[in-house]
Amino acid sequence: MTGTVPPQHGFWSQTHSGAALDLLAPHPDAIVFDDIVRGLSRTARFNGQTIRFYSVAQHSLLVADILKAWGADLATQRLGLLHDAPEAYLGDIARPIKLLLPDYKRLEGQVWEAVAQRFGLSIDLPAIVKDADNLALRAEAWHHLNVRIDNWAGPLQEARLPSDEAELMLLAHFGTDYLLRDAFRDRWQMLGGRL
Repeated sequence: MTGTVPPQHGFWSQTHSGAALDLLAPHPDAIVFDDIVRGLSRTARFNGQTIRFYSVAQHSLLVADILKAWGADLATQRLGLLHDAPEAYLGDIARPIKLLLPDYKRLEGQVWEAVAQRFGLSIDLPAIVKDADNLALRAEAWHHLNVRIDNWAGPLQEARLPSDEAELMLLAHFGTDYLLRDAFRDRWQMLGGRL
């Protein structure tokens, strides 16, 4: 596997599969689907400040559900499912903090390009994926934060999700990250994604 030897410059991320992802020049061969699933299922949304643990993997499943309810094609649903894949390697940084870290956005973009190339995805996220991401953010903030503060990608009100399936995903409790990883992997395969 390309990417199993750490680069000399020292800017790399170790993964569960044994890959050493070069953060300055990520290579698609170092991107492993199960590393993404493991990382996202164990990475907390909202810096862990939720009422109970809520992961980036759950968020990604919700985005895919929203896109499905909106009638998006399978390729767009796959983009929704993996839109936060770089966070499996870099961590989930809250939007207000990302604005203060321009190098993070650059790194995130580079890792996204490697993910997109590895899984045959479009590098550019269509507006519908960003809209679904923002709707998911508002719904998550409403349901999973203890105190509701205005301006989570929209006005302070309960975000209406477009389907019962999306509503169930928002409120799902997987119990273990094993169950969540299985759900994520199953969804990817159901959408025609290759591992």
